[in-house]
Amino acid sequence: MIRKISNSARKNIEDLDYEDQQKIIARLESFQENPFKGEVKKVKGKENIFREKIDDNRLYFRIIPESKTIDILLYDYRGRIKKKTIQRLK
Repeated sequence: MIRKISNSARKNIEDLDYEDQQKIIARLESFQENPFKGEVKKVKGKENIFREKIDDNRLYFRIIPESKTIDILLYDYRGRIKKKTIQRLK
């Protein structure tokens, strides 16, 4: 279950066209079944933080195993996400 979506991720998703929004919404709904489905990789040096490639975009999320919930941390174009931004994820 998705517990929280960051404001920046929500804004970036809302700025997409309708078809892309529907693709993201479908993927977020499928998180309930299996969050590791698709091109999901663990972020190096971060505990319980993963990224997924969705077209030219990246979705960063945290899995909280105790409560079996997911926080959406970041969603943006690959070129806009910098290492400094990733390092600030907690």
